[in-house]
Amino acid sequence: MKKILKTSLTIITCFLTLASFGQKQVHLLHGMGGAADSFGTLNEKLESCPGLNTTYGTYTSNNGLEAYKADLIPVLESVNAGSEDIAICHSFGGLVARSLDQDNANYFGGYITIGTSHHGAYLANAAENGHLQNFLENACYEMVNDPIDAFNDALSNSPFIILTNLISFFLDKASEKFCDGIFDKALDKFSQFSGPNQNSIKDLQVGSVGSSLAPASLPAIGINAIAESPIHWNLVADFSGMDIPGAMQELEDNYYGLALQCQALASMSRPRWFNPLSYFNGGLSSGLLNTADELEEGAQWLANSEDGFNELIGAGFEGTWVTIQIEIPSGQPCMSDGECGINEECIDQVCTNVSNFPCEQGSDGTTYFTQSVFIPGPDLPSDGVVLLESQQLPGAIVNLEPIQDVSHFAEPANDRIHKEISKLLDPANSWDQVFNIPNCNF
Repeated sequence: MKKILKTSLTIITCFLTLASFGQKQVHLLHGMGGAADSFGTLNEKLESCPGLNTTYGTYTSNNGLEAYKADLIPVLESVNAGSEDIAICHSFGGLVARSLDQDNANYFGGYITIGTSHHGAYLANAAENGHLQNFLENACYEMVNDPIDAFNDALSNSPFIILTNLISFFLDKASEKFCDGIFDKALDKFSQFSGPNQNSIKDLQVGSVGSSLAPASLPAIGINAIAESPIHWNLVADFSGMDIPGAMQELEDNYYGLALQCQALASMSRPRWFNPLSYFNGGLSSGLLNTADELEEGAQWLANSEDGFNELIGAGFEGTWVTIQIEIPSGQPCMSDGECGINEECIDQVCTNVSNFPCEQGSDGTTYFTQSVFIPGPDLPSDGVVLLESQQLPGAIVNLEPIQDVSHFAEPANDRIHKEISKLLDPANSWDQVFNIPNCNF
């Protein structure tokens, strides 16, 4: 039986070698965490071209360049890959092609990279130094834990213990679902994605092996892309197939809405001699105001989360500090401090926020305080993972104009990128003879 299997394997290998001999081949190299189907329909489109064969597979992409090459090279040798062939590579696969180019391996005569971090990816550095984990954990605290803790504290001052315990149960379940579920699973998934030794993450970092490869010596072309804002939610949307930007905007709006409701309930429960509810609720009013603050902070985290993510991927750009004057609005009428909210005192029979003191009196009678505010500069363009400037292939014949509104994970299967590849293979537009494939229009 073993002899039959061995003979069959030999026949198949010989058949593949003979079939590929003399024919042009395109080798598809996926990115880190990718698979044989990462390029979508590109394989079928290429194989519809006369006299063209393709190779594609799922290679070990989470254990560094050398592990990827160890998987890839036997496949290339089995189909008699040579200098007439080309490679089309996404992300980490582009670094693999450059590494083979540097080794003078002669498995292809030219290559095209798509969204490859030729000068390193800051996100890989953030994954290694813990900044990515801190970002996700901070999201959990700002969006879930802090509002839940504040609401629990508010309800602890309420006489409705049964209702308090019931709501606390559901809040704990929410915390378990979002923090222990979504965020922890995201980190676990990322660990699997990046491999046990995180060798690929290390090779992708700015200043590492991947960013130190020699410029292309073979004919090479860089295809670059820029993601649409909000880049982080669009990135997750492409990865998950869900409308994440819409869901996050709805969540932000809901947080602000809940904050307003808490503020209204706090006003109803504020201690006053004519408010019977206040006799039973004790510190409920201040607790609800604190909950409203936490909900607003959660909404603000969502609103500013793209800036935080841009910092992780190196796209955050330095801004400037400016000094502004902010007017302190007059509050509601009062007779004593007890009728005012947190950080407010009854001054001249008006509840006045004193957290911003010392303040100044304007010539028109308004009260204001002076504050320094940081105005961020424009973010650097990226595909959501790799900066546009890092996608520039050193030694390339040409780095094409970036394709707009395509995020990193969507690049290899994107129809517009496929159309750009088709143009590059057209002898009428070709930048080098090795890319010439007649009658290959898709």
